Amino acid sequence: MNSIFRALEQILKDSEDYLSHEAGLFCQGLIADLPQKIVIVTSSRRRDRVCEGHQIEFAFHHPKRPRETCFINFQGAEIRVAKLSQALVDIVADSRQAESIEALAALFWRLPYNVGETVILAGNTSNTAHKRILFWALWAGRISFAGLPQKLERTPVNLFQIDDDNTLWEGAIQVFYPKRLLGLVFARPDVSLAADLADWMRLRCNRRFAAYAMRCEWLPIAGDTRKKPLELIEAFFVEELSLLVADDLTGLFEQIYRQPSDPEPIMSQQFINWVQASSHFADSAGKKLKTWVRDKLRAKEPRHWEIAFIYAPMTGSVDEAFSRIVASAPEIFNSGRFRGLMALCRYAEENRIDVPRSVRILLSRILARLNRCDEALAELNTASAGVMTEREAVDVAFTAGIVNRQAGRLDEAVRLLNEAASLAAQAAMRDSAAAILSALGNVHLARGELTQARKSYLKAAAHSPRDRQATIIANIQTNLGFVEFRSGNLKKADCCFSLAAKNQKLRNNLQGEITSGIMLGRIRLARGQILQSIEKLLEVEQLLSQLASSPDRREIQAVIAWAYELLGRSVVSDQYWKKVEDGEAASVTPPAEFMIRLLKALHTLIRGELPAAENQFAETVGFGRKSNLQPADVAVAEFYQAMTMHLQNKSEALQLFRQLPAMFFESSDHPFHLFVKIFLGLTFPLAFSEVDLDASLARFNLTDYYEPVWMFAADQVYSYGSAAALELIRSHIDKLPPDLKALLELRFPAVRKLFKKLRGTKYARKSYTLIRNGRHSIVNEQQYQDFIAGSHRGTLVFNGVTGKLAFSTRATGIKPGSILHRILVCLLSAFPEAVPLETLYETVWGGKYEPEYARMAVKAAMLRLRKTLQQVCPTSRVEGFGAEGQVRIFLESPFEAIF
Repeated sequence: MNSIFRALEQILKDSEDYLSHEAGLFCQGLIADLPQKIVIVTSSRRRDRVCEGHQIEFAFHHPKRPRETCFINFQGAEIRVAKLSQALVDIVADSRQAESIEALAALFWRLPYNVGETVILAGNTSNTAHKRILFWALWAGRISFAGLPQKLERTPVNLFQIDDDNTLWEGAIQVFYPKRLLGLVFARPDVSLAADLADWMRLRCNRRFAAYAMRCEWLPIAGDTRKKPLELIEAFFVEELSLLVADDLTGLFEQIYRQPSDPEPIMSQQFINWVQASSHFADSAGKKLKTWVRDKLRAKEPRHWEIAFIYAPMTGSVDEAFSRIVASAPEIFNSGRFRGLMALCRYAEENRIDVPRSVRILLSRILARLNRCDEALAELNTASAGVMTEREAVDVAFTAGIVNRQAGRLDEAVRLLNEAASLAAQAAMRDSAAAILSALGNVHLARGELTQARKSYLKAAAHSPRDRQATIIANIQTNLGFVEFRSGNLKKADCCFSLAAKNQKLRNNLQGEITSGIMLGRIRLARGQILQSIEKLLEVEQLLSQLASSPDRREIQAVIAWAYELLGRSVVSDQYWKKVEDGEAASVTPPAEFMIRLLKALHTLIRGELPAAENQFAETVGFGRKSNLQPADVAVAEFYQAMTMHLQNKSEALQLFRQLPAMFFESSDHPFHLFVKIFLGLTFPLAFSEVDLDASLARFNLTDYYEPVWMFAADQVYSYGSAAALELIRSHIDKLPPDLKALLELRFPAVRKLFKKLRGTKYARKSYTLIRNGRHSIVNEQQYQDFIAGSHRGTLVFNGVTGKLAFSTRATGIKPGSILHRILVCLLSAFPEAVPLETLYETVWGGKYEPEYARMAVKAAMLRLRKTLQQVCPTSRVEGFGAEGQVRIFLESPFEAIF
């Protein structure tokens, strides 16, 4: 192949001619094989020839036609090649050169072309090229009906000049096209599409839909609002619904009631919306729906129970549905699928149908989980009316205790739980006794009574019946993990939550698995295992998506945001903080709200915005006190508030430090208490002379704790100079990610001086961040090696570790740590969102963005990056670095990046 490209180099030398059509696409890495016919676009008269068995043909184009080309070094030859959009326009303009209309259709279906650019280029080429490109973009689902130009020349155009098939007419763009195009179906293209077009493609890839369009001689166009197309699509939906009701009613229901974590939808949401809004469904389903509901209520699949509960009223299956809920309450509660049960209970209330007491108790538990405690207590109040069995009396008192604890009414919770424990003992209900003792432990934990909590949990384990130990023990392990975490025993807590997460997963307790996963992520953050923490937290975020609603969602997003901040990925952190802010209407428990506020203030502090951080910490302290949270928890925010004041040289900081609770200065091995004593003993040796620094440092180093604001005390610790002090510095700097270290040096001059003094420690990389088309995950060293060795044809690949940027056969290197490298990492980390110019500037250049000084530097760097990207992947582009204040990378092809 080298010789033919050397020959092509000579043919193209000293001319404006360029390689185009399929040969151009081959050079761009977009098709696998060099075609037998190589087309060169020329503005002069040149003779065709044969070279190395390939036919070289010249296509004449007027010199005034657009020529979007670039030079590519291919097989050692420097070749002028059409960019993707230009190659496609050339192909439709010279349709006689195409092998077949099927091959042409495949290109427009799967290639990652930018539709807007291609349409404009075609419009500047000729009326024929313009209408043909518009047709292919409509046919391939790349643009909607609303995206068509307002005015088109009225000259009719043939799509393909050498085809003998029957032709049809599309009046919207005045094009004749071969009928058989309507029956072509390909696999879904692996390209980025807007949500409405991606949904349309699910419909287009349906073979029955293609056959219907062929039968009706109709070109389906996304968003077509004309009367005839609307009637045709309605008729197809009626046909499709009848077929699915007859053959795959379960599949239809799974698509209608899918959760975000379920596999990607295979049915168009447009079709699903029509089914839900149409009266045809009830008419089509008939007796089959009734049979389906009853069959699923007898089966053992919570996913289908949820749907069956929704349709129970219209199929006369309310009693059977309530029987299933009574028999399977634990499985329903653990599944997180509550929509059907809540809809069924609402229907019963509206129609004065008695709801079984055990169903009301379960509904109360569900409402409490969703942080709707007042509604939960009202439901329990209704459930407690009338004569109850011993089991029902225990369950009502037990549930009331749990709901009151979740509502923060701890004294009432203790009273009710003790009442439930007494009733359970009288009735010899050992399983209930174990659960009640565990709930009492939760109240002690909420009060900060850790010793009593531990005793309650261990008693609960002793009371649990052997035949149900696997069910109860996972909850006890979770609760013991909370005790160890609050006690500062991070390694023990990690062990407890790891075991609990495995057991919760084994027993399909989704909420328990989520709770254990959140705590594992927090513990690993507290141990400085930041990438491992993010890996677990992202896994939990996926689990959360299985719940229709969860009060944990905002808290987990805040912890992920903080974890990315500690990793030095400010752009990704901002994305997660936006999710937290967008979800502010969602109710969370006071402890969770306190945690969100505390993490936001820490985020502001570590970014160097000290006055704002001080205010946020003060507001967090006020919120904690108003919500009657534990003094030890509130004091954490109070300490950080005082530290922020001290960093601003405010004399009031000492007074605030003096007001910290006595527990911070008592004999305690809690790592945070030890850090507070170390900080105060070194910063204010006269005011806190009672602190035993050597003992505190020695004990602190045994905890494996990583204090996120350690760098603000590091100079004093380093100057102290003892072996334990130097060990604290070493352990923390070993865990400090290099990206955050670079940002801290930019934000805090004192920290920069400290790191120069320490001369740093090489970061031992054990994990990597992998981004596939905007989805983040954490991979290990072996997975990184697999990534390097893997095949990525048709995918833009950026190895941020080595700096290699590649797309198919083309590659270039971007020096790691360089301006271009840092910009690309920033933009790919944020994809598909834009990055504020101020954030980009601080991340890449450091310091505050000041337009009069920085704008030209940013613009020059962006132009270099744009050129580099275009050389490797012509369909990629960077936009928005002018006055918009937002910078975004656009990628029409799939991409993978690893850092």
